[in-house]
Amino acid sequence: MEDEEGDQVEAVYRTNKSLKQATILKLVHTAMDRFEDKIPEVLPEELTVSHHLMGHRDAVRAMHFPKDELERQSAQYQLVYQELFLYQLRLQWMRQKRHQQTKGQAVLYDNAALKAFIQTLPFELTDGQKKVVNEICFDLRAPYEMNRLFARGRREREDDCGDDCHGRNGSDRQASSAHGSNRNLGGATYADD
Repeated sequence: MEDEEGDQVEAVYRTNKSLKQATILKLVHTAMDRFEDKIPEVLPEELTVSHHLMGHRDAVRAMHFPKDELERQSAQYQLVYQELFLYQLRLQWMRQKRHQQTKGQAVLYDNAALKAFIQTLPFELTDGQKKVVNEICFDLRAPYEMNRLFARGRREREDDCGDDCHGRNGSDRQASSAHGSNRNLGGATYADD
């Protein structure tokens, strides 16, 4: 690869006393010449086209022997995208496998009782809260284990804490929140949003 001044730039590899840079470069070059056609294209063609990615084979070659900085960056982008895509694919496969192999206990709750409870709340649920309640209800009735992470927003944490949060009055709490500090509420540490 050439830099801005037109000087030739090569990939740099970690070396040690017995393995020199020139030797590694020669081995990588030989391996690419002999086995480049064996490198599989991993991503579906629709993804590479729609996301303007270079092929996997080209990306591997460009990481070792880029023509210029733009090609090196494109290769790096393709490899990172591919790694994250495969990671997401594995997570989805694991979730599907868990749903097929692990039978959860469906909870057939009383919908009328739930609606009655919601009516007793001293406030009206927001659209977001209604959506989450519906998702949880759907998950409860499903015959597999729930995969849900619960989190609370800053306003809810402050409301739980009241006017005297661990010895601080409301104005101290507002100042603390304005500075983005972490607070310990009920044994868990939360970073302010």
